[in-house]
Amino acid sequence: MFARSLAAGTSDAYFPLSEQFMTQASPPSCGLTTLAMVLNAMNIDPNQRWKGGWRWFSEEMLLGNCCKPASEVEEDGMTMDDVAAVARCHGTAVEAVRATDVSLDAFREQVVASVASPAPPYLVATFSRSVLGQTGDGHFSPIAGYDAESDHVLVLDVARFKYPPWYAPLPLLYEAMLPHDPVTQRPRGFLRVAPAEAARTEVGAQRDVPADGGGGASCPVAPIRKEYCPRVALPEARGGARSDYVRMRRERRAAAEQAHSARAE
Repeated sequence: MFARSLAAGTSDAYFPLSEQFMTQASPPSCGLTTLAMVLNAMNIDPNQRWKGGWRWFSEEMLLGNCCKPASEVEEDGMTMDDVAAVARCHGTAVEAVRATDVSLDAFREQVVASVASPAPPYLVATFSRSVLGQTGDGHFSPIAGYDAESDHVLVLDVARFKYPPWYAPLPLLYEAMLPHDPVTQRPRGFLRVAPAEAARTEVGAQRDVPADGGGGASCPVAPIRKEYCPRVALPEARGGARSDYVRMRRERRAAAEQAHSARAE
């Protein structure tokens, strides 16, 4: 399937994404890992040091003061809206599409348009593993290819300790996006991610800080963070409303787990 899709030009997104292929650091961090992978594939400059003098996205760099504390990610994971918000905070234009808002044929068209070019936008799928016959449930990973003859998509699974990159029938992946996330009570879907114009970086440009001979200039992402991230723009709002939201999320997750245990018994 891979050879066929390469010949047909529907696995071109595989190369920039596979160059940045990462393994999630913990079970709840699949959304962050996928996002770091996509941001690096798009050559977006984080405007902060990774290690030494180099600027590069890693999981731990994506949160900071932006959108959601790392402690909450470790405890609750991330929803589709959470990942979209963090992506916007780091210089992307994101279209979040619920599976119920797009037909199977329209989803196929989006996949083909994305994987037929090495350039963004890239598609990040969020889906229920159980529908695919895999272990676990909610997950994020990027789509890197499509084989038209078999109607299969190639997913670069960031849980590489569990699964290598895998193909799945496109209609089955679409079906796996339909079950509701127990936290949001809404279906999953996909994110269409591209660089915001202010955050574009020339391919091959140095990504280290000025003191090390490259990079520099003002941070193009700062205005985007102020626009999309209430934790940055409205620090006074970190209290009541946010606490109520976090409590609601945890209560919903606990209720969903209790119901699942009851069904299992």
